[in-house]
Amino acid sequence: MESSALAILHLSSARTWRGGEQQIAYLVETLHQQQIQQYIFCVEDSPLAHWCRAQHFPSMGYKKRSAFDLKVAKQIRAICKEKTSPMFMPTTVMPTLLLGWLRNVLAILQLLL
Repeated sequence: MESSALAILHLSSARTWRGGEQQIAYLVETLHQQQIQQYIFCVEDSPLAHWCRAQHFPSMGYKKRSAFDLKVAKQIRAICKEKTSPMFMPTTVMPTLLLGWLRNVLAILQLLL
């Protein structure tokens, strides 16, 4: 896949396949056709993780313990730091929004320390 100016990090905190996961699947397929670099961060062994493997899309899994998980926020932050392109994280689900917010708080705290 060609590198683009913006990379997409899709976040999913669901253990099941619902509307948000279907939306991610549609976005991933469409953006792949446009050669936009993207990654999927989802719960290990979730239907979305299995779909990513079956479709050969890059995904990273995590163990979901709770909606407020600092370790997962640190993982998201590390992914964003590791990738060279600016990251955009579209999400509509509250637990996933919380993880994105925690990632931003961690980034700000590191700047202050």
